[in-house]
Amino acid sequence: YSQVHTYSTTGAGVTVATSSGPVKSFTIQAAVTRGSAVGWYVHLEASLDGNAFTSVLKHEQSTGDGALVFSGASLYPARYFRSRLFGFTGDGLLVVHIMGMS
Repeated sequence: YSQVHTYSTTGAGVTVATSSGPVKSFTIQAAVTRGSAVGWYVHLEASLDGNAFTSVLKHEQSTGDGALVFSGASLYPARYFRSRLFGFTGDGLLVVHIMGMS
């Protein structure tokens, strides 16, 4: 399962429902695609019920533009996931890619 969301302001991305079963491993990547950004703070959020979400991974400007963050050996079983941009400074567009694997 994957999600791509483009942000120019804070907020939540579209929720992905894992219809064929829960996912447990995640990867998140964030990159500025237009303009410039001084800083950002984006989370990958997961949920069992699609209503209450918990942050499981984070990517921020200090992580590196275009760098990948993996959940690694930490497993987060979830039936729903989404990205949420909490902070963004600059005039660019931030593209966030998220992948969840079962």
